[in-house]
Amino acid sequence: FTLVLSDSTLGIFFVVKKNGTYRIVFDTRMINTKFLDPPQTGLGTPATFGAIEVDESIATDLLLGTADASKAFYGLEIPDSRGKVLALPAVRAHHLGLSWLDGLSVGGDTMIQSYLWVLPIGCKCALHFCQSAVTRGVESVVGADKMVVDRRGGLVFDSLRPVGGCAYVDNFGILGFDEATVNNMLGAVCDYFTDLG
Repeated sequence: FTLVLSDSTLGIFFVVKKNGTYRIVFDTRMINTKFLDPPQTGLGTPATFGAIEVDESIATDLLLGTADASKAFYGLEIPDSRGKVLALPAVRAHHLGLSWLDGLSVGGDTMIQSYLWVLPIGCKCALHFCQSAVTRGVESVVGADKMVVDRRGGLVFDSLRPVGGCAYVDNFGILGFDEATVNNMLGAVCDYFTDLG
């Protein structure tokens, strides 16, 4: 929360998810006009999977194990100074049950603004940062040269390269010929994200 009111605020609303819980959605359209465009982001898209080659000497199917980095965007912490730009509409202190803020006494009618300390999904650079973070997690297990990524050319799987990885925003996968290896490496990526918090 802050007493310093931002001149730009985020809209906020909720949508019902398939499981009946609610997803918080921030309307970032106005704030996005203040940000530069992010760099081009390489994703693991259907086109990249179509370019995969499997050496004909391999007599088994290429397997894909996948997982989801749950709430990945809301794990991307941003600096306090940036968060204050991503402010919610101001409300009166008594609606928040606040009588003190930053060591100061505040009256019930004092306008208070809360702000984000995580990167909201709709923010212009959020997809780029989330994709980069998830890609880093997969690369930590399989290696950067074994990633299926747009505009990088097809990945060739053979006896020298029996595994690979892919990332698509908050989803990731491990490709390989041996089910136990795929599952173990997928578990290692999950552990990487769990250790990050």
